[in-house]
Amino acid sequence: MEEKIGQAADEMAPIETEIKIPKDDIEKFLDAVVLADLGQTFVRIAVELLPKRSRLEAAVQKTVEDAPLMALMPMRIMAEDHVAGMVGSVMDDPHGRLLQQASMDLSLSAIWLHAALDRTIQRHQPTQSTSSPGRTDWGCTTM
Repeated sequence: MEEKIGQAADEMAPIETEIKIPKDDIEKFLDAVVLADLGQTFVRIAVELLPKRSRLEAAVQKTVEDAPLMALMPMRIMAEDHVAGMVGSVMDDPHGRLLQQASMDLSLSAIWLHAALDRTIQRHQPTQSTSSPGRTDWGCTTM
């Protein structure tokens, strides 16, 4: 089986696409999420970038409507030389499909997260200090 998986991997090719995001859009996003307070900044980043369950469920349902064959087909998650996981059809494995959609959404929001964390570090210069054994506090200096 591992040999066949290796052969299949040799036949696979990456699918890439370029996404252009206007600098103004990124700046508007960063102005909205990077606040004067470090804690509030992290809350805002989480609120903006964590996928909402209702939107994920709607996206999975849209697959059923727009691509019914795709919704029926199980998916295999491949590692280098083995099947790392399986996700069933939408009907058989709705929670698996929901998690797969969440994973896809999170990967698409990575550029926004990276920009938000870079700006947060620039603005707040967070540092890690240990105040007592087993406890870690985050402090910051505001620019």
